[in-house]
Amino acid sequence: MNTDKIKIFLDLAESLNFSRTAQNMNITQSAVSQSISSLERYLNTKLFYRSRKEVNLTPAGQLFYQGMQPVITQFNKAVTHAREVAQSVNTLLTIGFSGSGYDRYAINQLIHEYRKVRPEVNIFLENYDHRTMVARLKQGFCDVIS
Repeated sequence: MNTDKIKIFLDLAESLNFSRTAQNMNITQSAVSQSISSLERYLNTKLFYRSRKEVNLTPAGQLFYQGMQPVITQFNKAVTHAREVAQSVNTLLTIGFSGSGYDRYAINQLIHEYRKVRPEVNIFLENYDHRTMVARLKQGFCDVIS
């Protein structure tokens, strides 16, 4: 069972219309039918009563809907949060340096050149003694140290 099938099920449970669900999910009506049939086989129960004129949830379908709706909502939140974290990680660069005159000069030059290539990256400088920088690097607080 995958989340796409569950999302299709949830949409169909709300719309009670195979054509509308196909349109909402941007797939064919046949794909909706196949996904629901596959889910029903997996659960070993019918989720919908189907006739030519209407579609309704079975009692099992109603219980499955009530149980899965908060799960998918939480899943979507977790995916969104993970993507936000991944984006911020990719756009942050933390550099630890000792603060010597050469470090300041070299890092400024490197940052200047780096920003030409990756202007979207936010660069943070942290000034620590060498032992502290190594510890912060190992803990993941710094991406690079000099």
